[in-house]
Amino acid sequence: MTQPVENVVTAVVALIDGVAGLQQVPVNPPETVNVATYALVYAENGNIDNGVVGSKKALHNISIDVLTKRTDLARDMGRIKPFVDLIPAALLADPTLTGTAQTFEGLSYELITPEYAGVANIGYKFILQNVKILTAL
Repeated sequence: MTQPVENVVTAVVALIDGVAGLQQVPVNPPETVNVATYALVYAENGNIDNGVVGSKKALHNISIDVLTKRTDLARDMGRIKPFVDLIPAALLADPTLTGTAQTFEGLSYELITPEYAGVANIGYKFILQNVKILTAL
């Protein structure tokens, strides 16, 4: 049985999968990636509280890592810079994330240089902040 946060992650994947320049946006991250530019979407952290009797309120922070393999800094930056505008545009256009959440508070981003599957990458980490999910118990 899927859980509400899984539904949100799947919805975010669907919303950004059509963003120009992203070649792969899997629901579940693969062991290795064989494309130039890809995104990984996952629930990073959050809080789940009791709401009014019979309900609960969850606030999740959903991370979206938009990455490219680090080979040539000028070319790599040229590949990822457009996503600073493209990813927020795709997400802000649907604040309920296709009806899987009530709303989210905001979206932040930062430049990151992680390794993925032993390969150096560069890209942006976007964080959908306080994605609000209300559910009945």
